[in-house]
Amino acid sequence: MNLLDELLPDDLDRPFLRLAPIGSVDGDTLSYRDVERRARRFVVAMTDLGVRPGDRILLQVPKSADALCVTFACLSSRIVFVPLNTAY
Repeated sequence: MNLLDELLPDDLDRPFLRLAPIGSVDGDTLSYRDVERRARRFVVAMTDLGVRPGDRILLQVPKSADALCVTFACLSSRIVFVPLNTAY
C-alpha cells in the first residue's frame, strides 16, 4: 500500500493549494496531480541519494508547497521527515 495513493482523491485535477501572490506575480493553484508529481520527484531524488524506508531526514525548509510535497513523499516512502525551521 502506498500512503500517497491512499491520501489522494479520485479527481486529481481538483485544486489542492492556492499560492499567495508575490509582489506583482499572481498566485498560482496547485492541483492534487501537481502535488503528486512533485512528491514523486522528491521520492526519486531521495532514492537516488540512498534514502531508504525507515531512514530519517532533516531538512531546513521554509513553509512552502515544496515542503508539503516533501512531507507527502516521505509519508509515501515510509521515511521519517524532520523539518527544521528556517529561522533557526
